[in-house]
Amino acid sequence: MKGTVVLAWINSLKDLYGEDQVTQVLSELGWEGDEIITPTMNVSDRDARGLIEKMAEKQGSSSSHVFRKLGRKNIWSFAELFPSYFDQSTAKEFLMMMDEVHRQLTKMISGATPPGLVAEELSPNTIKIKYVSNRGLFDYFLGLLEGVGDYFDEEINFEELDRGEDSNGEQYLDVKITTEQATAGIKEFPLSRFLSLGIIRGVPGKIALSSSVVITIIAAALNGFQLDTNLAVILVASFAVIYGSAKIALAPLDVVRNELNKLKELDFSQALRVSSGDYIETLQNDLFESKTNIKKGLLFLKGGTDDLYKFVERYGNVSDNMKELSGDISQMVQEVSQGAIQQAEETEGSVNSLQSNVETIQSIANEELEDKEALEKAVQNIKSSHEDVRNVAEKLEDVRQQFAGVDSKGKELSKNVEHMLEIVTTVEEIAEQTNLLALNASIEAARAGEHGQGFAVVANEVRNLAENSGKAVGTISDNLKSFVSEVDNLVNDITNQFSRLEESTTTLHSTAEETGHATNQINQVAEKIADMVDKLSKETENMNQVFESINSLAAIAEENSAASEEMSSNVSEYSEKIKEMSEYTEQLKVLTSELQGELKRHKV
Repeated sequence: MKGTVVLAWINSLKDLYGEDQVTQVLSELGWEGDEIITPTMNVSDRDARGLIEKMAEKQGSSSSHVFRKLGRKNIWSFAELFPSYFDQSTAKEFLMMMDEVHRQLTKMISGATPPGLVAEELSPNTIKIKYVSNRGLFDYFLGLLEGVGDYFDEEINFEELDRGEDSNGEQYLDVKITTEQATAGIKEFPLSRFLSLGIIRGVPGKIALSSSVVITIIAAALNGFQLDTNLAVILVASFAVIYGSAKIALAPLDVVRNELNKLKELDFSQALRVSSGDYIETLQNDLFESKTNIKKGLLFLKGGTDDLYKFVERYGNVSDNMKELSGDISQMVQEVSQGAIQQAEETEGSVNSLQSNVETIQSIANEELEDKEALEKAVQNIKSSHEDVRNVAEKLEDVRQQFAGVDSKGKELSKNVEHMLEIVTTVEEIAEQTNLLALNASIEAARAGEHGQGFAVVANEVRNLAENSGKAVGTISDNLKSFVSEVDNLVNDITNQFSRLEESTTTLHSTAEETGHATNQINQVAEKIADMVDKLSKETENMNQVFESINSLAAIAEENSAASEEMSSNVSEYSEKIKEMSEYTEQLKVLTSELQGELKRHKV
């Protein structure tokens, strides 16, 4: 089925059921919504039927019902596509011309197989049409008949006479149609038909026969209706004379007939004129003028068609150039669009990466700010620790000095103990001398006898005292020796600890000095880090501004990408339209060529 019919179907369905439903059905059938259907496009009968069946399914109706409504509405769609075919004044004239219209469409649209609509006139307002088609769209055809009545605003009644399948496998439907308005009809001339007697076709014969019969009757009446041979002679002679005269007088009609036959053959060239001095000459002159006027019109049409063909040919060349150029533009725009899309993607990737980096730097900056505060606290702690170390060193120095006094006192104590030992030794020696003295006293007492007993007792007591003193001195001496040993050990320990304390004090003083230097350096580093953190914060703010600018650039890139895609789509659509225009141009060229061929049949 040709695209012309399908396009008319779609337009009618949109009027009947709405554009949204038709678009939905086309989408479900896999037809693109913006697809342009050209007159020469081939659409399979299965797809065309599927469109109607799917729409009937949507409407909850039968396909025959939808076909009937479609046919009735489709007349208006066809009137928009082919308005010239609807210039007829009555529905009957339109229907009588339908088979010829289909024949012309078959010529103009290659591959078109429209149904046959063989019309037969039965009366001025009654015709019979035989619909013949291998598709068998009977309901659609009946809907078209109803639509013809609607279009021409006439009441049309039709009666189905027969339907079936012929020997060629094509389906047919015979319909008797009665229209409200009749055509001009037939002008009846009963007397002329009577003169023909049903067998005479020639005008001279009709004139001669009727005239000779009348003359013979008049002669017979003058003769009193007496039958004799003279009447027969009069009849034959008058017939011969009148037939010959009529034949001579009507001879120019042969020229008129030949001219009409030439017109029948679409030959408007070399028109002959008749010089007979009668009505036939006037008739031939009128025919000549009519033929001349038609010839002028055909010449104008031929010249216009030639110009149209040349214009279409030049337009076709321009269209081909535009087609090629639009293809190049479409390719360039496609490349630009792809570049813009790639640039937008790369920009978006860079923005995402930069955003991640900025967020990382921002996090680092925040951490550095926290570290700066912690570092400042640490520096303060180090300064406090330095002060504490310095104070400890000073206090340790005081302890060292005090320890030096203890060390000196210990040494003095050791010397005093040694003096005590010397005293103890002296006491011990005195005790021994006393003991010897007591021993000597005892000896002397013993020599004195009784006079010496009291002295002996004293000497004994003295000796006991000396012994006890010796023992006590020994004990004291042992204790002092042990004490001296312990004091010596204590003094040695104090001396060692003092030496260590002195070393520690020296080290602590050195450490305090180094800590002071380190604290100053750390303080300087902390100040530099603080400056760096401040600069990092400022740079982070600057990077945020740069990020916002790049983000805006990315948005612009996305807008450019979207605009490029839209432009690419528009250019692609424009390119497709150019291609379609080129196809239409080729079709117009073919149609113009066929029109030229059709006009060439008219010889001027």
